[in-house]
Amino acid sequence: MPAPGVPPDLAGPDPALGIALGRRADRIAEQVVERISAFEWAGEAASASYLRSRYEHLLFGTLLVARWLTSGVIASPEELAWISRSGRLAALEGLSVVNIARGYLVWRDVLISAIGEEALRVHSSTDVIDQTVAVVRATCDGNLMRATRNFDAHLKEVVAALDTERRHLREATLHDQLTGLANRILLHDRLSHAMAQAERDRTPLAALLIDLDGFKEINDTFGHRCGDLVLVELGARLSGAVRRADTVARLGGDEFVVVLPHTEPATAMAIAGKLLQVLSQPVDVEDEARTLWASIGIAGFPDHGVDVDSLLLAADVAMYAAKRNGGGVQACIMPGTASEDGAQPRASSRAPRSAALVTGRSQRKLRQT
Repeated sequence: MPAPGVPPDLAGPDPALGIALGRRADRIAEQVVERISAFEWAGEAASASYLRSRYEHLLFGTLLVARWLTSGVIASPEELAWISRSGRLAALEGLSVVNIARGYLVWRDVLISAIGEEALRVHSSTDVIDQTVAVVRATCDGNLMRATRNFDAHLKEVVAALDTERRHLREATLHDQLTGLANRILLHDRLSHAMAQAERDRTPLAALLIDLDGFKEINDTFGHRCGDLVLVELGARLSGAVRRADTVARLGGDEFVVVLPHTEPATAMAIAGKLLQVLSQPVDVEDEARTLWASIGIAGFPDHGVDVDSLLLAADVAMYAAKRNGGGVQACIMPGTASEDGAQPRASSRAPRSAALVTGRSQRKLRQT
């Protein structure tokens, strides 16, 4: 026969105990909060939103146990997942997992104590009490595991996001924001390493300094937005025309540098000619086909510079020599200055030798095709 006040159609293990526990659910949640507050909070302080959510989880967990006692309905995966959200919420606020564990353990102890008190009042059997306590312990352990998994999963997401952000910051620090090419910092680093390796292996290395002819007219005629698009296009052409081991960098404005490891002067000249052809292909600017030309200076390590600054300065001098010879499609190389015995001495890092025009033909700096 059901206990007084208990509907006869309830099929749970102990409907009377379940109803009594449900009526006491709010008080149980309050007792848990009071007992937790007696402990020192670990780490960052929780927000009011988190504390309110924690109270709701405590209340809901007690009601699930009360429902099972009353009707025999066990908690669904969705209901358990909702309770274990506390782990993710704690991780979002950077709270310590210690606080999560403590909350579940205190809830378990307070609820078991309340079950014992109510079981005496409604005359529950020992078997029902033992079964209910086992359910509470299992529920606590399961919720704690799910909450800590959620906590751990979110931390992994945070770590991955931070790694991605650091990678993006590193990319932004080392790459030109407009073209995505290497910037001055990355160029200096790669050229330094390439020169050190060339010195160890006794292999040649060449640096090409490229300056676009007529780019200012693009900016003046069509505006900086179109000019930026042209730089992006030409930077991509340069990257696609060299080897993976080579480095293409943008110095700024319309100047680019190409570092060519393991490259003899004659090969560097051939590559420069290829790059001139690539750059001279028409670009679309506001639905108009425009052709830019370039001047390229070539300097080789170690003949024209023994460090990054001197090598780039030598290439720069050679590039301006090309411009003085008419600009347009030109390529210049820093020549070696033979000593009396015919040897090729290294260039001074402070005084690069004068450049000489090797090959090329003068073109209009900008023409419309």
